[in-house]
Amino acid sequence: MKHLFLLILFFPVIYPAYSQEPSSEDYENTLRNGLMGFEYRNSAARYKGNQYFNDWAKGDVNLENGDVISNIFLRYDQYMDEVLWLRETDFKTGVLPRGDISGFVIYDTGKVPLAEFVRRKIKLPYKADSSETFLQVLIKGNLELFAYRKVMQSANDYTLRDDTRYLVFSNSIAYFAGAGKRQLFKVPVIDEVKMKAVLKSNKIRLDGTEYSLIRVIDLYNKSK
Repeated sequence: MKHLFLLILFFPVIYPAYSQEPSSEDYENTLRNGLMGFEYRNSAARYKGNQYFNDWAKGDVNLENGDVISNIFLRYDQYMDEVLWLRETDFKTGVLPRGDISGFVIYDTGKVPLAEFVRRKIKLPYKADSSETFLQVLIKGNLELFAYRKVMQSANDYTLRDDTRYLVFSNSIAYFAGAGKRQLFKVPVIDEVKMKAVLKSNKIRLDGTEYSLIRVIDLYNKSK
């Protein structure tokens, strides 16, 4: 698919003449005004289902060079695995260049973080080679827990089905993990004895839900 550049392009940062160093607010405005995106063409428009992780919400984009573009409208397309940006001047939707982004954060109306995503290179079960994708951060710690938010086309009709996968990272190595007890114990970096002790002492069980998986990994990281 041929991409078309939106009218706003990413130019080298050029400051007007200042008698002193430009403020951080001036710098952020320059980055925001120089944001680049590709034209968004929705290849799943005819499908029914939850194509998007979120409705349009304000957020911050973390760039590979360490800069942050803040307070822009963002949306994550789970089908295409792309970060979408809504240009407020004309409400056109663009796709932000994946290679320039290290991650992004989406906020609610009270500036409370709703979700944080990072770009990681992983080997997906249905792909021959590793590829860079956006993963939602669920737990940080010695064991990091991420969710790969993906929806797939149904084989029988024009609907999208949830295909979320969970990954445990340890020392930058990724392991796929299920939300059930049996699947989680197959992760080689998880100490089965320690995990059983965590489950028993906290009187909780892995019931196959994301909530229970998050809680168990968090308690596991905090246990000694």
